[in-house]
Amino acid sequence: MPAIILLIDDRALPIAQINFAMEVAKVAKHTVLVLVQGRPRTFQPLLPHVEAILYAYLPGPAGGPAIANIIFGLVNPYVFFATMRMNGDAH
Repeated sequence: MPAIILLIDDRALPIAQINFAMEVAKVAKHTVLVLVQGRPRTFQPLLPHVEAILYAYLPGPAGGPAIANIIFGLVNPYVFFATMRMNGDAH
């Protein structure tokens, strides 16, 4: 199996993840992109294919139920974060 090298300076999602999400979006009626990671990423190729994006960062042990509650509409979080979304890798 060939090694996969990920560059820390590359903010784009790995191409395998983008391709996987696009394949899911082709067959799913509604698609929500859930990002569980500790660093900012760009995902422009996916924007036309998903209905919503949930950026969970690193939610910890209770993150799974919390994410499920948001996706199923049981809670509507209203939070401001001191972060910004990047429009591309050049930022």
